[in-house]
Amino acid sequence: MWDYPKSPRHQAAIDKMKAEQPREAARPAQVKQRREIDPTQVTKDQEAARLATQAKTARLRAARLARTDESAKKSKRR
Repeated sequence: MWDYPKSPRHQAAIDKMKAEQPREAARPAQVKQRREIDPTQVTKDQEAARLATQAKTARLRAARLARTDESAKKSKRR
């Protein structure tokens, strides 16, 4: 795409990224193959991801509310 001279360090980084791409591309194919073999695993994976997201959301919400309560208490003291 870009045809300009690159430093050896830059070219090494590009080469390293190119080497990693085929392995990353194989992972989704392996996941898809596993899901085709066991469709119930798909629903289990989705449910686990949903529950993890809900737990993280609840934790972050509680932390945010604690911060706002703390800042409100500090502002009342002043």
